[in-house]
Amino acid sequence: MKAKDLFERWHLPVFRYLRRLTGDRVLAEELCQDVFTRVVQSLERYQPAGREQAWVFSIALNVFRNQRRDHARRLQPEPMPANELAGSGHNLALALDLDQALARLPESDRESFLLREMGGLGYAEISDLLDVTPDAVRSRIHRARKALREELKPVARRSYPRMVTEGNPHE
Repeated sequence: MKAKDLFERWHLPVFRYLRRLTGDRVLAEELCQDVFTRVVQSLERYQPAGREQAWVFSIALNVFRNQRRDHARRLQPEPMPANELAGSGHNLALALDLDQALARLPESDRESFLLREMGGLGYAEISDLLDVTPDAVRSRIHRARKALREELKPVARRSYPRMVTEGNPHE
């Protein structure tokens, strides 16, 4: 396994994960650099017991937690720039509201949700990474999805009125 291959494969997913986790593009870029510096430093010691994806995201989470602890401050998310959102094909209003809604989630729920949805990790991998049971991970992700669904419902109604009122039997 080469560092260059890991960087090419995981840089963008790790950056997006850290961007959503921190709410700050510049900080996410700095943390992403730290992540891949640590990946390179620990590559010789890496024993592929699980997926490399879980290994890389565990480093990303540890780098984030170390930064948060070292600075002992609450990260205040900034809205993602329109060009960053538009390039990813998301509805701009929905993406901005999603960013804000994610920031309001409890940190444990946000970490679990983002590791699953942006990191692509399984419940068992997240469980190992966060040192909680798989049931706790499922609960956190369920709470996060429920909270996001409620917070984003007004945006969905504005953006997709027919789908929300006609196509959703849960309305």
